[in-house]
Amino acid sequence: MVVSREGFRFRSSQHLRYSWEFASLKASGQRAFSRTMIMNWRPSSDRPFSRLGVIASKRVGGSVVRSRSRRLMREAFRCLQGQLASPLDIVLVARQRMVGASQQTVVEDLRRLLRRARVFEAGR
Repeated sequence: MVVSREGFRFRSSQHLRYSWEFASLKASGQRAFSRTMIMNWRPSSDRPFSRLGVIASKRVGGSVVRSRSRRLMREAFRCLQGQLASPLDIVLVARQRMVGASQQTVVEDLRRLLRRARVFEAGR
């Protein structure tokens, strides 16, 4: 059986890229915290899809650790984006506890944050 991965893609159009997008989201969006990350979000009414920005500062660790943290957060979003009730703009900020965290831990933390924000579809 072949399963389409179309719903799980993370296209370049879904990336938040510009500093003004990050700053605007931080200023006007909502915020939630978990052990491994901080999530800033707001509804995106002008696009039919959600967008993501990731931040891993030098406080998290060296370049290898920061890159791994960004990959983990992007992958967690990619796995869960199909369960969002409506399009959102989201910025995820890695915390120190992201170091050494497994993919499963990061996905569960993001799922917990999205549930707390009440942005999951009903029944998921």
